Amino acid sequence: MKIYFCRHGRFGNNIFQYIVAKILCNEYGYELVNERRELISPLVFDDSMWKKWSETKSLPAHKDIFLNGFFQQMHILLPYRDYIRSLFHIENRDFINDSVKVCDVVDAYNKTETPLDNEIVMHIRMGDFKHDNYNSHILNPNFYISILDKIGHTGGLTIVCDKLETREEEEYMRWFDRYNPRHRSKTMLEDFVYIMKAKRLLSSNSTFAFIASFLGSPVEVYIPWTNFYKEQTLCRFGQKCTIIPALCIDIYSGTVKSYM
Repeated sequence: MKIYFCRHGRFGNNIFQYIVAKILCNEYGYELVNERRELISPLVFDDSMWKKWSETKSLPAHKDIFLNGFFQQMHILLPYRDYIRSLFHIENRDFINDSVKVCDVVDAYNKTETPLDNEIVMHIRMGDFKHDNYNSHILNPNFYISILDKIGHTGGLTIVCDKLETREEEEYMRWFDRYNPRHRSKTMLEDFVYIMKAKRLLSSNSTFAFIASFLGSPVEVYIPWTNFYKEQTLCRFGQKCTIIPALCIDIYSGTVKSYM
């Protein structure tokens, strides 16, 4: 039997989809394929079926599987964390999306600098989270500020963020000038593995940052929960992993938004 996963969304989303495919491969001996056309009369396996499978550990039919969902229920993935992390080795040539293989992530990990142990790595996601002034789910900067003021930043602060594109994004970033941060905007993989390597992480509400920390070995991590995606569930994965309810902001008008 074969399994194929649809690459919905961006890189962080694709890692979740890949992980679920590999869990099912490991449980039932499926072969992961890169083309949907290789499947024969497949079972369409979505988020609701994934949640049901987590309770029963049984599939409704012994058929090829077409994974079609986002599968971001972390309490289901948590028991498989060691297995998931074991997938990321240099010999693994599985495709995560159409251009990036697992071994590419590992290669970038091996070549990218490591944050200092006491350095705070903070990820900010703007860009597509603005939604052109509609349903913005960029984090309210007060989420970051309240944590930074509480935990301190004597080891330095590095902000990982895509290149700023608008005046509003630049104004948003000025909220953090008081901490004299170092700004980092490298390639997607270089930024991803830098977050993976962080010992102290202040995450954004992006799957890009959250799954990077899940694959890494952070000592201290703070994760916002906005409830913007109703199907997404988060959970702690370490003693110093803290999940904090957070508000969003429309960076054009300054309007604070709650999706709770």
